[in-house]
Amino acid sequence: MKFKATMNQQIEFNPNRYFAAVILSLLLVSGGMLLFIKPDVIHSLPMSAARIQQLGLAMSIIFLGLLVFVIIKLARNKVAFEITNEGIQDFAGGIKAGLIEWKDISHFTIRKHMAIPFVVVHLKDEQILLDRINKLQKRLVQENSKTFDSPLAINATMYKCSFDQFHFMLEEAAKEKGIEFQIE
Repeated sequence: MKFKATMNQQIEFNPNRYFAAVILSLLLVSGGMLLFIKPDVIHSLPMSAARIQQLGLAMSIIFLGLLVFVIIKLARNKVAFEITNEGIQDFAGGIKAGLIEWKDISHFTIRKHMAIPFVVVHLKDEQILLDRINKLQKRLVQENSKTFDSPLAINATMYKCSFDQFHFMLEEAAKEKGIEFQIE
């Protein structure tokens, strides 16, 4: 897939990765239900049947929630990331920050965390982001701030492009707006 850097660029979700997430979720929900219905299938764990049932039920609920989240995310929007003249917007991440305007971005950095590359968005005033998000998302933002020294970190894992292609498009757009891109 060939990408060119333009100010109005949209990156779609990678359907293969979402399909894999759906399949994995279904398998884990099924496994959890099996543990709930037939707790005696696991003999090697030093747990009571009731504890195994609780584990199975918890597993089913958590991964059913993930399944619903993935299906809703795919149904709502085909676009995973957007670069416009006004700013950038990530539809794939867990933090629904909305449009981050170019004027609010001080610079970008590239960092790896657990061998996954991230584009870290450094804001001039982090309060702009904090005012837009709910309490659960604020916890995610706090974790991002601890890990990346910024509340906003974006990876291209669920995008229909490589990280290098994503980085190139974003860096070219940032250059047009006079925003520095640093690699750490």
